[in-house]
Amino acid sequence: MSIQMTDQFCGMQEAQKADNTTDGSVDLRGKPAVISRVGGHRSLAFTLGCIFLIRVAYDGVTYSLVLYLTRKLHINNSKAASDVSNWIASTTIFSLLGAIVADSYLGRYWTCLGSMIIHIIGLLLIITTTALPSLEPHKCTGSSVGCTETTGRRLNVFYLGLYIVGVGFGSFLPCLISFGADQYDEGHPVEVNQKSLYFSMLYVAISSGGLIGNSIIIYIEENISYKLGYAISVGFVAFALLVYISGTPYYRFQKPRSNPLARIAQVWVAAARKWRIKVSAPDNHLYEAPVEKEGIRKLVHSNQFRFLDKAAAVISSPEEVNESQRNPWKLCTVTQVEEAKFLFQVAPIWLSIVIYSTLDVQILSLFVEQAATMDNRLNKFLVPPASMSIFQILAVCVCTFTYESVLVPFVRRFTGHPRGLTMLQRIGVGLVLIVFAMLSAALVEINLVRIANNHRLHNNPTSKVPLSMFWLVPQYLLVGASEAFTDAAQFEFFYDQAPEGIRGISTSLQLTAYSVGGYLSSFLIIVVTAITRHGTNSGWISNRLNNGHLDYFFWMLMILGSLNFVSYLAFSHNYKYKKTVPDQAATDPEQRS
Repeated sequence: MSIQMTDQFCGMQEAQKADNTTDGSVDLRGKPAVISRVGGHRSLAFTLGCIFLIRVAYDGVTYSLVLYLTRKLHINNSKAASDVSNWIASTTIFSLLGAIVADSYLGRYWTCLGSMIIHIIGLLLIITTTALPSLEPHKCTGSSVGCTETTGRRLNVFYLGLYIVGVGFGSFLPCLISFGADQYDEGHPVEVNQKSLYFSMLYVAISSGGLIGNSIIIYIEENISYKLGYAISVGFVAFALLVYISGTPYYRFQKPRSNPLARIAQVWVAAARKWRIKVSAPDNHLYEAPVEKEGIRKLVHSNQFRFLDKAAAVISSPEEVNESQRNPWKLCTVTQVEEAKFLFQVAPIWLSIVIYSTLDVQILSLFVEQAATMDNRLNKFLVPPASMSIFQILAVCVCTFTYESVLVPFVRRFTGHPRGLTMLQRIGVGLVLIVFAMLSAALVEINLVRIANNHRLHNNPTSKVPLSMFWLVPQYLLVGASEAFTDAAQFEFFYDQAPEGIRGISTSLQLTAYSVGGYLSSFLIIVVTAITRHGTNSGWISNRLNNGHLDYFFWMLMILGSLNFVSYLAFSHNYKYKKTVPDQAATDPEQRS
């Protein structure tokens, strides 16, 4: 009997071990995560629900920001557009900070938790600038044109709160994206497909949250009070915090590893120390750790960027490769070298996304300013100009659903790819669509200025041009369709292709592309304004848009986006998808493409 019970116990242990994840993740108690108990779709409602609620609050501030700056703080159009671009850029820069903290010290779970608390603090500070008489913007009777621009403590406290929100949201987003993907084990055949679906659902959740933020929250801000709108945003973030904590027993956790930036720096230093040596037979003379640690899979050595292979070259005594004695600043593993190579390999793709985001960010600034000059009546209902982005969000949701349910099965017949198109092909589709969005914006602006001139409204900043704001719908739909292809594929690409040790950095890298794109947009606006505004000429981006040539700026962006797509074709064609040990080339669907 005892022998039989022992055999049964051992059999149960073996079965449970077989059901453990292969990526080193653990459950709440710190034990190896069991696939049938934690993670997977069990955690989906909590992670996606959390990001949905956070996005409602964030977009409720973001999409009305340019109008708050111009109408309440009385900042001129070009400076307001530049400030919005700078804030968006800074917000995504903070994602890099969040990724480093999560990967190296706190882990993704605790970093997400802390980021939401910071987000709430920033929103509360913004609310004080709308509630306290000593901080709220000064009133301006009549037209806001010619009002004194808000400066000093009023403006500084508002921007302080705004940038604290940026720290919170920027740190939160890459960590939660990666944390949600961590719930799916790449070594499990079923969860591999579930993870790909997760990224599509993730972007739908982000867009759906934006739909609420861009409709209900913005309507409250513009028609009732900004103070009430910002207070509701605080409530959404607080509820998101509660949802996130409620899912804790169902999560899988990845332990923090060594600092990813330090790991990459070690490769550079070790390679520089051996710059004189030649690696004649890389596969035979490069060092790799004898065992996998903390769920990090070994990467296959590649022949790209061979100068970094010197970091893993073994040139001295056997003691050099002893794990307990090895100096990582002198000798690195092949997997560590491949992590450093990854950043070089995706750099051209990253640059293409920078240009893409330069065009995409216009939906938060110039598109809104363009809408503000037009007739915003829908029967007797006045539609807030910032709420036009509802059409962008609807396009994201519809295109994502159509792609997953209709296009994937159809395109799969021709490509043989289980996802219809590869990740890079989906990004390319988005790059094309954003160019057509700029074309649509330019054509509408030409018609808008023509009508303003015919009605002698080009010098009357307070009058609405008798052209319906809904003529802007096509450009918003094109931007949304573009994001449905590009953004979801980017999230998946920068997570899936990154080695396990630098996935947080990789996810934030994709977000920093939007940051640099935002700064580039701000730079272009400043340069174009400086060059085109002289004397009585108000320039392309005038304080009175109908007296300028905003269409010229959109034409310029369209040309920039077209050149970006051409260069992207060359970069993406030469990209090679990653391999791990054992070689997965035969089974990796992306590799076959």
